[in-house]
Amino acid sequence: MKAKKPTFHLSKTIMEWSMIIFAATVVLLSIFSYWSYTMDVSTTVQNVPTTQVEKKDVALINLERCRKAAKQGDPEAEYNLGVMHGYGIVVEQDDEKALEFIQSSAESGYAPSQYFIGEFHRQSEDRDYEQALKYYEKAGKQGYGKAYARIGDMYCEGQGVERNYETAIVYYYKAFVRGYKYAQVKAASAYLGYRHLEDDKGKNLFDF
Repeated sequence: MKAKKPTFHLSKTIMEWSMIIFAATVVLLSIFSYWSYTMDVSTTVQNVPTTQVEKKDVALINLERCRKAAKQGDPEAEYNLGVMHGYGIVVEQDDEKALEFIQSSAESGYAPSQYFIGEFHRQSEDRDYEQALKYYEKAGKQGYGKAYARIGDMYCEGQGVERNYETAIVYYYKAFVRGYKYAQVKAASAYLGYRHLEDDKGKNLFDF
């Protein structure tokens, strides 16, 4: 009886080699991507200012850029200038100038500035809770969740408004869905504080 010759399937062999080539290509691309990433990281690290002189030079460049942008009405640049003056970063520390820049930025609709102005009115010696609520609301409507959390705090503590835990929880929920994760902890605290909350009607506090 003659031995059976092995059959040679050309299509199967081509498919196997194609898979091998594909796998090798993926491996090579992965190695190349990793090498490119490490080169980018090393280049970035080399370009990071390390000495105080270099850091000051970078800060001065940023200061000039912010000044130019602020003159053109850029609210983010105004906010950054306010922070620089507030903390005395490469400029003389000046609270009045800081507040002036940030106030202007807030009026131009920049949410972080609106939140800052809200904080200023709520925590300064001459507290103005009405203005604080006003600016928190403006920032919150633009998706700045932390501003809504501050309104929740005001309702919890009765700052400029009648203490109302249910309303506080509503604002904490608004803050949470806008990305302020800590608001869920605040909401739980408000719920525990409101021990006489009427829930026998089956009302869902978060249904609004």
